[in-house]
Amino acid sequence: MDLDDSDAALFNRLSGSPLPVLSIADLLELIREQIQLQRANLYNTTADECSSNLNMTVVYEYALIPAILMILIACFTVKRAELLPNFLNKRPGLTYPMNILEERSVRLSYALAFGISAQLCYDLLFGDSDLFKLHITSRPTGRFKFLHVLYRFCEVCLYCTVMYPIFLAISKRSRLFFAMGTLYVWTFTALSIARLAMVDCSEVATETQLTFALKYLPSVLCTLGLSIILPYKLIETTFSKRANISHSEYVYQYEYVRELIKAKPPNSTPEAAAQRPLLQRIRAQLKRLRYTRRNGFRYSPRIICTYTAVAIVIYMVTYNIVNEVHYWHRVLNLLLVRIENLANKIGGDTGQSVIEQLNILRIYIHTVYVCFIVAMTLTMLLHAINILLMVINYRPLGVVSGTLLLAQFILVKLVFNSKYSTMGKIAINNRHVYFNWAYFMFYFNVFWGIVAAVFQLVAAAVLAVCFLSRLDWCFFPKRFEFLDEGHFAYVGLLYIENAHTNPVMRSFLALLLDSTAERRRGRCHSRLVGFALKPEQADEFHKEWLRDPSFSASPESAGDVKFEVSRSFNAKIRARNRWFLALTLARNPALQQQRRHYMKRFNDLLKRRRSVFPGRSLDGQRGSRDLGVAEHVSEL
Repeated sequence: MDLDDSDAALFNRLSGSPLPVLSIADLLELIREQIQLQRANLYNTTADECSSNLNMTVVYEYALIPAILMILIACFTVKRAELLPNFLNKRPGLTYPMNILEERSVRLSYALAFGISAQLCYDLLFGDSDLFKLHITSRPTGRFKFLHVLYRFCEVCLYCTVMYPIFLAISKRSRLFFAMGTLYVWTFTALSIARLAMVDCSEVATETQLTFALKYLPSVLCTLGLSIILPYKLIETTFSKRANISHSEYVYQYEYVRELIKAKPPNSTPEAAAQRPLLQRIRAQLKRLRYTRRNGFRYSPRIICTYTAVAIVIYMVTYNIVNEVHYWHRVLNLLLVRIENLANKIGGDTGQSVIEQLNILRIYIHTVYVCFIVAMTLTMLLHAINILLMVINYRPLGVVSGTLLLAQFILVKLVFNSKYSTMGKIAINNRHVYFNWAYFMFYFNVFWGIVAAVFQLVAAAVLAVCFLSRLDWCFFPKRFEFLDEGHFAYVGLLYIENAHTNPVMRSFLALLLDSTAERRRGRCHSRLVGFALKPEQADEFHKEWLRDPSFSASPESAGDVKFEVSRSFNAKIRARNRWFLALTLARNPALQQQRRHYMKRFNDLLKRRRSVFPGRSLDGQRGSRDLGVAEHVSEL
């Protein structure tokens, strides 16, 4: 491969001396010039990415016309409740694009619509789609930065309006809106497929038609799904006799409540489950970990929509990361090829041997790798600092975000929150306004969610470092607490302390032991006569009497008061208890061996046997315990 003009100029500059030696400055200059050259080649003609001949920005602008017409038609199908009741028979009213609080039968349609919206928000966020770039020549700077934020705000509103008819057709569930929604979605589907078909990829572009199709694959699949679901709903609504009578969407909830009311079988208790064989218990645990679908169960529309939007955003981020890695890999390969050619040219002109040329080439390649890694690290740091400075200096974005958050808080407190709302119940006022506000705020919360996620990561890292010594705080999720060894050991210590030093348990056991001791000795009664004794004197007197029941003390020994302690035995109760004990032992011979005197005699017998036969095993064919028990039973 021959050298081009830039390589030849650099070679002539470096080969001024008979023996060219590259310094560090010359090598860095070489790398800088080659990177600029390769980037210029990759960005030649159009860009490093494929572009479509169909401009979707113009499509979105013209889509405002049918979108506004459908919104007006939907407003005239709704009556007003209180505002101007005598004007045009309470029409038009306020329509709403979605009702994800109650409707579960159309959760898949909502999820596909939110998938398309997530794709549009991602393109808007990362600058892949700018609806106003055809009308604005330069980005406002200085005191006019607010205009750029205003342009972005209008762009978000435009996306909301363009997507509004799709949500409207899903929520209305009527033949008119299913028909209009079908035509609207079919148009978008045809244009999305045409954009993929009219792709123009240059020879130096890092993308191909396949990768460009993979980039917009989620949105195309979502539009295809809606283009099938909406016509099906239209046919079902038109030809079905029970189209207006929707079967209950809460059958599973009814069945679930009915199962809760039913009495559980005896074998379903934890005690019965613990007595099952080991294999059955292992199968039960595996069944709990495995997902099992229940007939009639339906996920909440909010859960389905959230998972769909997040999955599409993750897909787009992964695609961009892979594309960026592929781009820099290509730049590095082209750079190494040019440096190799330049090194061969330098080595060939100076008459060096093959070994010397290979050594020079090896040094160049290693140096390029090190410089590339350092350059990429510095580039990432510079980008992070640039983003931080942009966030700090770009005040209009913070002002607009703060205004939206404040407006959201005020509306929730004053407009949407009902007077019937309590700590246990939530009542919503102005439901149509709430549904519209939730729909439009989805597009704005996408941007705020990224900022909140970054702030959450930074705050979690800072708090984890600051409170690392706190063993009572665990920074892992609930099911991963065992990874925190300090917190896990602290919880185990608390369990042990609670099991052995619980004050309530110890007090209860002390009372049980005292009552048992008194019951064994008989009932003790103490009576104070005259003035009260001091606590320490009364305790000493009582303890002395318990040690020796025959102890008798004069009032002078206990102080200036009389402390009378009497002890009475209830022979009737003791006789009854002994009769019950004898009857229990007679009916349960196995309990006789657990009696204290029986165990004592058994131990004495074993000691005598060992003393008679020292150094010999007493068991023989049987165990020593069996031999001793057999002989002892024969003696008894």
